[in-house]
Amino acid sequence: MINTEKLISLFKIKFGEFPEKITHLKEHSSDRRIFRLISRNHQAIGIANENIKENKAFINFTYSFFKKGFRVPEIYSKSKDNKYYLLQDLGDITLHQKISSKNTKQAENIALFKKSIDKLVEFQITAPKILDFKYCFQTKEFNKELISTDLKKFEEFYFNVFCIKKNKRFLDYTKNILLNLTEYTSKRFFMYRDFQPRNIMIYRKKLFFIDYQTGRYGPPEYDLASFLYSGSIKLTEKERTELIKYYINKFKSYFPEIESRMQINFYYFVLLRLLQVLGSYGYVYSRKSDKEILKKIPKALRNLRSILSNIENRKVYKFVENIVKNYKRKKL
Repeated sequence: MINTEKLISLFKIKFGEFPEKITHLKEHSSDRRIFRLISRNHQAIGIANENIKENKAFINFTYSFFKKGFRVPEIYSKSKDNKYYLLQDLGDITLHQKISSKNTKQAENIALFKKSIDKLVEFQITAPKILDFKYCFQTKEFNKELISTDLKKFEEFYFNVFCIKKNKRFLDYTKNILLNLTEYTSKRFFMYRDFQPRNIMIYRKKLFFIDYQTGRYGPPEYDLASFLYSGSIKLTEKERTELIKYYINKFKSYFPEIESRMQINFYYFVLLRLLQVLGSYGYVYSRKSDKEILKKIPKALRNLRSILSNIENRKVYKFVENIVKNYKRKKL
C-alpha cells in the first residue's frame, strides 16, 4: 500500500520544510506511483514502488551515471526499505512533447534526434565500465528467456486478440528466428531497453534521460530500433535511413567491426521491438481495461509495414504481412 507520508518525511529531512503541494503524476503503463512535491523553496519528484529490485536498479544506475556526468536526475534521498525515493524534478517537457509541437520544424527535430543518438552511444559504450550489473532486476543480459517472454506476451495479448487470421506456422517460424538473435548479445554494450522520446526530458534546453532501470548487457541495435520506430516519433523513411546511417557511423568510430553486423540484423531487432510493443499494448488493453491504448496500435502497424521491404526471409515477410493486413479493430 502506497504511503505518501513516507515521501513527505523524506522531503522534510532533505530540504528542512514540508511540501505545501503534492500532485499525482500520470505513470502511463508503469506500476510505480509518481508525485511532484512542492514547498516554498524546493520541489522534487517522489517515487513510490513496491518493486524493490526495480528501485535498486534505478537508484544505483543513476548514482553511477550522475557521478560520471551523464544528464540524469539527481537522487536526493531514499527510504531504508528502498520503496520510496526522491529525485530531481526535470519538469514536464519530454522530447516527445517537443517534437509534437506545431511550432517545431522538422529540421530542429532531426537535430534533437541526432543529439539523442550521440548520448545513446555514450550510454551503450560507457555504462558497462561504470555500472554494477548485479542490480539488473529482470535479467543481467539480453537472452532467450527475455525474448521468449516478450513473444509469449505478444502471442497471448495481441496475436490471439487482434488478428483476424492467425497463421500460427509463420508465427512459430518467426519466433525461432528472433530467439536466435541472442547469439549477438555482447557484454561489451549496455542495452537501455526503453530508449524512446517519452523517456528523454528537455530541461534548461538540454536533454536528460530517465527510465533506464530495465537496462542490461545486450545488442545496441535494439535501442536504436526502440528510438527510431517509437510510436511517439514522426519520420519519413528517408529521414529514418539517414539517422540509421548516422548512428552506425557514430558507433563504428569506436568499433569498426560492428558495422556489417548492424546492417544485417537491424531490421530483425526492429521487428522484435515492435512485437514487444504490440504485446504491451494488448496487455494494457486486456488487463487494465485501457481502451485509449488502442489508438497507438495503428502507428505500430504502420512501422511494421515500413520494414517489409527490408525483410528478405519470405516466411518472416509473410508473418509480418499477416500481422499488418489482419488487424481486428476494437471499439474505443
